[in-house]
Amino acid sequence: MLILVSISASCFSNHSGPLGFKTIKDLGRQRVNKLKGVKKDTMLYRLPFLTFHLGASLAFTDGTMQVNPAGNGLSGSKIGFEEDLDFKDVKIFPRVNAYIRFGHRLLFIFDVYTIRRKEINTLAREIQFGNTAFQKGTRVDSRFLLVSSVLAYRYSLITRPHFDIGAIIGGTGIYYRLKIEEDNESALQNEESVFLPVPIIGLDGMTFINKNLYLRGVVKFSYSPINNYEYLIWSVRPYLEYYIWENIGVGLKYHFSYNHIRELSKDKFNGNFKFEFHAISLVATWRIM
Repeated sequence: MLILVSISASCFSNHSGPLGFKTIKDLGRQRVNKLKGVKKDTMLYRLPFLTFHLGASLAFTDGTMQVNPAGNGLSGSKIGFEEDLDFKDVKIFPRVNAYIRFGHRLLFIFDVYTIRRKEINTLAREIQFGNTAFQKGTRVDSRFLLVSSVLAYRYSLITRPHFDIGAIIGGTGIYYRLKIEEDNESALQNEESVFLPVPIIGLDGMTFINKNLYLRGVVKFSYSPINNYEYLIWSVRPYLEYYIWENIGVGLKYHFSYNHIRELSKDKFNGNFKFEFHAISLVATWRIM
């Protein structure tokens, strides 16, 4: 009996918990030991040089556009995308993102997405779209296009082993186009478009949950109160990214964006435009360490 007891004691003498399992206290010591030797301004896990996202977004869109007739001082109709043009359904759109890292603080960001809407419906009221009037009961073919591209830099302000917070500065170009035409042989139609190049600023935070899974959140903002160039644009985008293999994974994103052109010079866009969308994106991710 004494021999058995002495054998058992020697077998478990190197373990802190019963039956040889590590206690929570021991696991905590392991985590602290793992962080030893990691610089305060360096993340625990190595960050990739290049990250590329390719996927699709399931998006709900809504907005209004008002384009005034030229020359007569009258106002055009405030056309509702959902109420007047029947842009109600959720649609799928492509999405592309790329990130290139220079050192452990500087990140180059490229982001582009396209939203297209097309519906044929019967107008429930008369609308004045620019110089063209569409009568109540007219069957119209309406097409909307938005293309947004972002080029920006992200600089890390606070870096710790498990999280990083950075500032974003750059520019975005947004192209909007709406075309409405009668759905018959008539030539009655009108098309209005505007391209808006604007600067952006923002905040970007990320945290590692483990080596292969991390959470990231981005807020971007742009605003101008200047006469003949007044607008407000902002967006929020949290997402999770999980790597199944070392360089290949999947990402899940939510994206909300709000765009409001309040006033531009009349030769660029004589009216008012408001647009917002909610999108859930599933992307394939590829990275080079």
